[in-house]
Amino acid sequence: MQINKAIEEIDATHIRMVVEVMDEERVRSRRTYNITKSPTQDTEAVCRVACPEAFAEVFTEATAS
Repeated sequence: MQINKAIEEIDATHIRMVVEVMDEERVRSRRTYNITKSPTQDTEAVCRVACPEAFAEVFTEATAS
């Protein structure tokens, strides 16, 4: 399994993050996060809190359940 993420900064306070869980070539799940943050907050840090598994170094079958 592999996790792909796309982070788009809409403006200084809005982020859209799309997280896909892939099984070889097949998309097993897709989640879209629409996040509001303070202009002073770090975008990556806010996204890590919203979906920490998208930032994991290694994604294994054990973490999928």
